[in-house]
Amino acid sequence: MEENFQNNGQNFWQNGQWWNVFQDLQNQWSTQFMKNSWSIQDENFSENNQENLQNNEAENGFSESVQDENLWNELKSFKKEEQDPEIIAPPAQKNIEEGQVVDDNIKYPSNFDELDLKWKFLSIMVENEASDIYPVPWYFLWVKIEWWIFPAKRLWKLTKEIVKEFLFSIFTEKNKKEFEEELETDFAYEWEREDWEHFRFRVNAFHQAKNPSATFRYLRSDIKSLESLWVPAILKDLSERNSWIVLLCWVTWSWKSTTIAAMIDNINENFSKHIISIEDPVEYTFEKKKSWIEQREVWTDTISFQKAMKSALRQNPNVLFLWEMRDLESIKSAITIAESGHLVFSTIHARNSMQCINKIIDSFSAAQQNQVRLQLSEALAWIITQKLIPKIWWGLQVVMEIMVNNYAVWNLIRENQVHQLESIIQTWKQEGMQLLDEDILKNVQLWNISPENAIKHSNDPDWMRNVLGMNESYLGN
Repeated sequence: MEENFQNNGQNFWQNGQWWNVFQDLQNQWSTQFMKNSWSIQDENFSENNQENLQNNEAENGFSESVQDENLWNELKSFKKEEQDPEIIAPPAQKNIEEGQVVDDNIKYPSNFDELDLKWKFLSIMVENEASDIYPVPWYFLWVKIEWWIFPAKRLWKLTKEIVKEFLFSIFTEKNKKEFEEELETDFAYEWEREDWEHFRFRVNAFHQAKNPSATFRYLRSDIKSLESLWVPAILKDLSERNSWIVLLCWVTWSWKSTTIAAMIDNINENFSKHIISIEDPVEYTFEKKKSWIEQREVWTDTISFQKAMKSALRQNPNVLFLWEMRDLESIKSAITIAESGHLVFSTIHARNSMQCINKIIDSFSAAQQNQVRLQLSEALAWIITQKLIPKIWWGLQVVMEIMVNNYAVWNLIRENQVHQLESIIQTWKQEGMQLLDEDILKNVQLWNISPENAIKHSNDPDWMRNVLGMNESYLGN
């Protein structure tokens, strides 16, 4: 794949056509387009795009594919990302004192001005399908939509009293006590709107600069299918196993829970199983289909992960979802449960398969590590490292590294040679394994990810730059 991409695409990247195309598009971009582009159906575009690319690649080589008239017109609608847009500077904040500025980036419900303060905050989040909101004193309410963060300027600049009133209106007595005594608290909140629709949020309330603040995460009720996430089809086969541990890795906000929910729902739709989840808080609420599902929330349905996992073995589940392997006790429990013949899904903060395995083993004392290697080599099924990268147009692309525990991997874990995992993954592609950078490269070929973002998010930027036939002069430097 790399060699083909280099040979056919080298002229396109090296002669600067990529940069010239998107320099022209830069001047056409506006925040109004961003608002309107929410309705773009990425799936349809990606399907057509893949077909166009394959046809042109077969006939003329990759460099000719941009001359396809339809694809060219599509591309002219999109903006080349100049930089990682973690935070975009807000538009000019005119008429701030009036508190009634109309935003280009934020949509508001028609009855916004009639709502109480609490419902204004939450309705903005729901209306925009935002992943997070950040109520912080002396600023506007900030709203995170996909990869970008915008101010909701129709609200006045928030005061300390407004933020505190908002938080205390949703706190339980337990949360109030924790917030005042320990200065922070975590909880899940459910909002029932006047139309009887329910929405759930994960809340972390805290203090910063002596002011009350918070982060709200919108817990979506709709569980996506594996097909709609555009993940490798082999994940569907994985969710049909009867035992072992399946781990999803990366840092926070990489849709790990979304992917696991899709895998569990695939089991729910196709098999008669007993499924137990232990979460903090419960994120996706499953509808019982062919399987019986019990969802337990820490501090609501159980006092700790450890107690819930100990009880789980007595409840005779087939599948267990552990929200996070966050400490030694949860890691021990997950391995024990998998060894006893159960399928265990969990998440861990790690950037690749090697780091994931080392993190698990290093959680134990030196005297225990050899025994843990033996246990993990037998209990582990797959490690999926998942990352989000901004698309060329609006939206986010999931890219994955996939490690399957075959005999070669089994032997590396037992012999403490996990630093060789990358070469094993490259060698055993026929079993569904793939490196993160290989998946990123595939999505560049499909025009899902820009070459610039591919290099920025690659584990090996020099390798990616070489494969794309690019140098730093074409990255806007």
